[in-house]
Amino acid sequence: MKKCLLSLVAVLTVCLLLGCNNRADAPEPALKPMPQNYQGILPCTEGCQGVQAQLFLGRDGHYVLEQRQLEDPTLRFAEYGEWKRTADKLTLTKRGGEKRVFRPTEDRLELMRKPGVNDEPYVLKPMMPVDG
Repeated sequence: MKKCLLSLVAVLTVCLLLGCNNRADAPEPALKPMPQNYQGILPCTEGCQGVQAQLFLGRDGHYVLEQRQLEDPTLRFAEYGEWKRTADKLTLTKRGGEKRVFRPTEDRLELMRKPGVNDEPYVLKPMMPVDG
């Protein structure tokens, strides 16, 4: 009888301890609303000087990234995809799966790149709203 009572107390103690440890993970810091439109210079491939970029973040999670080469502004192209935001990064995922990651700060987005590729920061700043 003592063994049965001790076993019952041990099982109840373990269940009680497991129940006490049932807490939710620490909440992620609240995200501040961010502007929906940005502009700035981004790197380009094949030795060009860079591209003038305008990033439009849709409220539905889609984005459009319009780009013009600095050497020849008539060369324009656009990139489409989905965007996701966490507390420390904004990820743009192109329709083909390629990703660009930005670090949001209070007033801009900074392109995150592999270390040693190029130390020059590429930054997109909020565009002023157009009244009309």
